[in-house]
Amino acid sequence: MSEEFRQTGGARIGASEWFAGNATLPFATLAATPDTISVQVFGKSYLFPRYTITLLSPHRGLLFQGLRIRHNVPGYPPFVVFWTPDYSALVKALEALGYRVGPPA
Repeated sequence: MSEEFRQTGGARIGASEWFAGNATLPFATLAATPDTISVQVFGKSYLFPRYTITLLSPHRGLLFQGLRIRHNVPGYPPFVVFWTPDYSALVKALEALGYRVGPPA
């Protein structure tokens, strides 16, 4: 049985911070296992195998802190942030799954 963590939140995904679509809480879900992190928003799913994740870092928004997912998945938007009302729980769960969340980039 593999471990999985799920959290409901929001997301901002697009070409950059300024050119991105935003989904507010509760329209996005982050799911994580030891091998993948995925973000689902408005019926679209972005799957990030662990080897494609180059950096996980905090990203500050107006209301919530988010998790910035830097990756090298061809065809995916380069700017991916998952907004969460409980950032510390998200970081703790990701670290328990073997991920490292670095300082802001």
